[in-house]
Amino acid sequence: DLDIVVSNPPYVLASEKDQMHPNVLDHEPHLALFVEDEDPLLFYRIIAHKAKQALCTGGSLYFETNETKAEEVCELLRGLG
Repeated sequence: DLDIVVSNPPYVLASEKDQMHPNVLDHEPHLALFVEDEDPLLFYRIIAHKAKQALCTGGSLYFETNETKAEEVCELLRGLG
């Protein structure tokens, strides 16, 4: 069992691509940055399910999130226990 899971999943909405700085777009793989607008919590949901199985009692899960989706991520995690 794990004590901590840390993840920086793709969280920039595809519709936000035009707002990204060129230095980010030029040096980061797009698969690591962008998620489709239709299901922006896709990776959070999958990782949270896997972390729930892998974390020991009292373990912690940490995510980097899109600031506009942070509350939704919290709600998702609360809903998963």
